[in-house]
Amino acid sequence: MKKIVIIGIGAVGAATAYTLASQGICNELVLIDANHDKAVSESLDICHALPLIGDMDVCAGGYEDCANADVIIIAAGWPRIPSGTRLDLAAGNSAICKQIVSNLKPFYTGGVILVATNPVDVLTVLITEEMGLPAGRVIGSGTVLDGARLRYVLSRQLGIDAGDVHGYVLGEHGDSMLIAWSLSHISGMNVERYFELAGHKLDESEKNAIYKQVQKGSSGVLKGKGHTSFAIAASLAAISRAICENSSSIYTVSTVLDGAYGIRGAAVSVPSVVGKDGVSGVIEYPLAKAELEALQGSAIQIQATLKVASENPC
Repeated sequence: MKKIVIIGIGAVGAATAYTLASQGICNELVLIDANHDKAVSESLDICHALPLIGDMDVCAGGYEDCANADVIIIAAGWPRIPSGTRLDLAAGNSAICKQIVSNLKPFYTGGVILVATNPVDVLTVLITEEMGLPAGRVIGSGTVLDGARLRYVLSRQLGIDAGDVHGYVLGEHGDSMLIAWSLSHISGMNVERYFELAGHKLDESEKNAIYKQVQKGSSGVLKGKGHTSFAIAASLAAISRAICENSSSIYTVSTVLDGAYGIRGAAVSVPSVVGKDGVSGVIEYPLAKAELEALQGSAIQIQATLKVASENPC
């Protein structure tokens, strides 16, 4: 029996709840929101779909329901606005997450805490510290979504199945992220070589164009929709499945590093082994020099934002 609790049933939380239910990832799903009526309505809507997608227990609840949860997803907080960045949300969402931790602590019994609230890297550090948990037990959704965007862009450009595209986006889930081109390949073939054989040219100009599409991937969604929800929900569901099934899957989740890649005390996204206890290990790939420097620079920016948010809480 697997139990998942979602705290914060806004656009992301609701989409994640439906995705988890439709994929049958858990047996029990509990929705918690400051607006309890909203959580009740969303849970009832999913319940009405259960005869068509598969049976499970879905309900609205309170923090006491976090006891014995395998995964606790935190999706509460202010959403990003089209003209702003994720880091702009640090102070306000830090205050919200501190309140969530205060409510959660009395009932916490050891599940993995999966953070979706932005800025996810900053809040992963904060929640890890506030909960007093070891690194890896609190993980952020990180750049799993950015990696999916990279695979989508490359697959459409090359006219191939996205499942055959493998590439990592590392660092911040935000403007200082980086594409690890040295680790990217198409079914085992170096991505630059594949581009060449396919009659395309992957020079620095083209790399920059692809980077901007990935980095600004949410902008087009925010412009007309006002929020992102489906793709991040799919990312959270994939991570949750790895935890519930203890599959030791490799995902670029955000976790507080303790020396890997020369980074200590900052949460950034790097390839990590994800299972029932969260992150059980970080894989330290030999990055190109420029990539490693960009990753370390991303960590410095995240640490600076955390410091400012801590000093200027809302």
